[in-house]
Amino acid sequence: MPHTNSVNFKMSTYVPFFFALVFVLFNVSTYANHQYTQTTNDDSRVNITFKSLIPVNAKYVYFDCKVGTFVLPSQQAHIMAVSIDQVVSCHAYWNRSEATITAFDPKSKLTGHHGVYWLIRPDGLLQSLDNFFFEKKATWESRRQI
Repeated sequence: MPHTNSVNFKMSTYVPFFFALVFVLFNVSTYANHQYTQTTNDDSRVNITFKSLIPVNAKYVYFDCKVGTFVLPSQQAHIMAVSIDQVVSCHAYWNRSEATITAFDPKSKLTGHHGVYWLIRPDGLLQSLDNFFFEKKATWESRRQI
């Protein structure tokens, strides 16, 4: 009998730790969701999402945009929040090639959409307002020699 009581005692000591873990994970996920909605529900800002579909072992894509620069590793995404009334143009460099895009234009038909989505592929850069139907907006050109 003493053996079963010690097993119950050991099991019961883990129960508070389990509930504490669940509590912490719930609060972290709630905070992350709050941060996401703060970014996406602000009527004065729009998210521009860049998703790389460049092959895994290929070089990174480097973006030089009007609002800043960033490096996009293959198979990764980058999100930038910008003012709804700001034109954002970007120059992208990849594998001895370059392309220029208007990542966001306030004159875009954003009604009912949450942002602008870009797919970065070896054959070019594609844009979507609904993250479902994409249209090619730029192809990679050989980098100009200076």
